[in-house]
Amino acid sequence: MGSLKGIQHNAWFRGNLEGISSVELNKILNFRDKLSLKIFSHVHLQAKLNIKSIESSNKTYKNYSQLKKLSKNSYLAIIKQLRDWILNLSFKKETSIWQNYSKENTYDQFEYDEKKLIVSEFIKRKNPNTVVDLGCNDGEYSNLCLDLGAKLVVGFDFDHNAISRAFGKANLSKKNFLPLVLDAANPSPNHGWFQKERKGFLERFKSEVLIALAFEHHLIIGKNIPIEQFIDWILKISNNGLIEFVPKSDQTIQKMLQSREDIFLDYSEVNFENCLKSKSNIVNKNTITKSGRVIYEYNLIS
Repeated sequence: MGSLKGIQHNAWFRGNLEGISSVELNKILNFRDKLSLKIFSHVHLQAKLNIKSIESSNKTYKNYSQLKKLSKNSYLAIIKQLRDWILNLSFKKETSIWQNYSKENTYDQFEYDEKKLIVSEFIKRKNPNTVVDLGCNDGEYSNLCLDLGAKLVVGFDFDHNAISRAFGKANLSKKNFLPLVLDAANPSPNHGWFQKERKGFLERFKSEVLIALAFEHHLIIGKNIPIEQFIDWILKISNNGLIEFVPKSDQTIQKMLQSREDIFLDYSEVNFENCLKSKSNIVNKNTITKSGRVIYEYNLIS
């Protein structure tokens, strides 16, 4: 799916615990795709065999002992071959607006250094075992947290290209960094048998600290999420964290509003701060850019 067609298959897996069947996948692939020996044998032929087995189940076999069975070693060989094949696949890259954000952003060098210093001091002071990095992009700040002593960082981003780069870097460095694709406005729910077989995002990811840098406007402006609901959601993930607020005067939000009406009349630093203050303690506040970006450090009111 991802390697041949560039189809973002995460939502498919969320809807079906057993993944994408070979029968469904075979219907999507064209003749040229099936010229690959691996695809022909592991997808096309498997789909045909599955259909044949369903059709055969309606028939009565005279002697089941005559049916040919695969040995355990044959099964293991197939699984190993599949594993090796999948490990060498790469996602078909599609152009995305945030794919080069870590290199092409609105920070100058001083602002970038200031932001990095704030994150560093926060992590040193908290000395967390676990960190959740919302909007991790290619993992720059996640890796900074690990370098400063965090034992595990789970990073989330909507952009598949950025997450692919983050995974590649983590795999090479052998750091305990797990980058995952997440549509924060539509996260995975509780599902499966009794709705308990797989837990939803909020049930699975609780963390000692959280960093959400250049993230909130993607939900509040990009997805029309009210400020209060955004903060409630953040506080359910971690009792301690850093949140970067991006004002309307910032170039990034100006671009987001170019093709849509500005209906966000209550979107302001004052309203954001008052809402955060009503639900948590604001420990520190630092303005980091000329456009007015602010990083808030909070801890949850006990």
